[in-house]
Amino acid sequence: MTAIRHIKIKNFRSIRLAEFFPYEGLNCFIGPGDSGKTSMLQAIKLALTSSWSTKIHDTDFYNLNHNIPIEIDVTIGKLPEHFLSIERFGDFLRGFNPLTGEIVDEPRDQYETVLTVKFTVAGDLEPSWTFYSDRASSRRVSRQLKAQESATYFSPLFLSQKEAGDLHLSWGRNSILNKLTPENFNPNQQLINIGRSARSQFSLSQNAEVNSALRTVTKIANHLAVASEGLTAKLDEKGSSLSGSAISLHNHAGIPLRLSGTGSTNLIALGIQREVSNSGIVLLDEAEHGLEPYRIRLLLNLLDSKNPTPATQSFLTTHSPFIIRELSAVQLVVARTLPNVENGYSHYFHRILAPNSAQGALRACSEAFLSKRVIIGEGPTEIGILKGIDIHVTEQGDRSLGEMGVAVADGAGGTNFYDRSLVFKELGYETALLKDSDLNNDPAHIARTSDCQQKQIRIFEWGSHYSTEDALFANCPLTLIPEIIDLSVNLNGEDAVRGQIASHSENRVTIEMARSSPAEDMRTYLGKAANKGKWFKDISRGEELGRQIIAPNIGSLGAFGSVITAIYGWAAE
Repeated sequence: MTAIRHIKIKNFRSIRLAEFFPYEGLNCFIGPGDSGKTSMLQAIKLALTSSWSTKIHDTDFYNLNHNIPIEIDVTIGKLPEHFLSIERFGDFLRGFNPLTGEIVDEPRDQYETVLTVKFTVAGDLEPSWTFYSDRASSRRVSRQLKAQESATYFSPLFLSQKEAGDLHLSWGRNSILNKLTPENFNPNQQLINIGRSARSQFSLSQNAEVNSALRTVTKIANHLAVASEGLTAKLDEKGSSLSGSAISLHNHAGIPLRLSGTGSTNLIALGIQREVSNSGIVLLDEAEHGLEPYRIRLLLNLLDSKNPTPATQSFLTTHSPFIIRELSAVQLVVARTLPNVENGYSHYFHRILAPNSAQGALRACSEAFLSKRVIIGEGPTEIGILKGIDIHVTEQGDRSLGEMGVAVADGAGGTNFYDRSLVFKELGYETALLKDSDLNNDPAHIARTSDCQQKQIRIFEWGSHYSTEDALFANCPLTLIPEIIDLSVNLNGEDAVRGQIASHSENRVTIEMARSSPAEDMRTYLGKAANKGKWFKDISRGEELGRQIIAPNIGSLGAFGSVITAIYGWAAE
């Protein structure tokens, strides 16, 4: 079965210029909305489906500028014998190096022999499909991709919410069922005969109401000198014409399977495709649509997601964290819209080149890979605080981090947060890190922080060698300390909080003193008790701290509040 080796897109929809070297098996495009994922699938479909019925509109041109042609080049390997004929395709055969991704204009030893199909459409909206090589172009040698060649060897199975059932579960022109049926089966001819038979046998002439109408029409026609002798009511050819798509799969209750849910029709179509297709290329938009988790696994199994030698090359888009967690890092492609056009490129499709380091982040922070920007919280306290502030912000009618396209991801503590920050940054996400400062004397931490900053990861921290809890108690108004103590009691129990305050202050401070008469010299002890006693060391408790204490008092929290304000400023940039 054929397989795509390289795709290059120019001036198509939102894409000014982009290119991608696919994986042999499953390629799942992830990322925020409007990052070019579906446009990539549509481009592949257009380039490999040579058909006179293809419709192109002005809205398919980048920036609606139909003066610059759409060009989509798809380089295809695993060529069947039909395309290896020197006599027919010698001017167009090229070489592909699977190790480097290099495409050379003529076949070479140790290179795979490939063909490039070029889809082009200009302002006249008339598409063309040709085979391309530099040497053929320079000599003005051309060869069209024939519709039959396309349908037999290249044309991918395209499944989306709109098309799967209506297109593929009946015997229409481009249906996958046609490939499953012997060539001598001609549904169109059979239906033409059925239509003719129905028109010859059908008559409403014995119906009293129809006869009354016929007599009235005859009378009117006679008055107007219109020939009307022997009028009858019969089936009109226009109203009773049938085509192959009129034959479709039905269930035991007589209901067409095309009326099943999108997920079910996609599964059936994929199952049929595995039996019949020569191209082995599948395009599936929003793969999770209409499927429960157990059936998503069935879908991924159909696409050989666990097979080291996949028979199918598939291109998926998804907004499902479940699918991200189910797949391996090497099967995921991060789609990014570049903030500014760089060297002509408007989009970039990142392959994950260090799968071992990325896999943990994909499992733990799958939702974050669907966002535009990411802020890594060092640990659960920082994550919870930001989530709690977001809840308060939303309740007040202001823009939350989520509404600004920013995801809060788990840094997993220790030094893991540095590694996770680098994973997101290397995949093209604008990345920030919220960390405490209690290890800022450690040379290793200093070096890792500097490395992140050099790679343009924004660092937010409390300073003064403070942990998050130290920074909160050091900067909050004294009048807020009783509220923090009361919240910690509600979350952890009074006995636990009482013992921790006494222990970490060496009995210099009691819980009653902190509640009734908080003083400056208590701040350090209370910060240590909160930190070592883990008052807010999980996301849910950190969330309550952020929602109930920090967010409503942000303006009075000094340097601590300034860090939070700076985070929201970065998100809004």
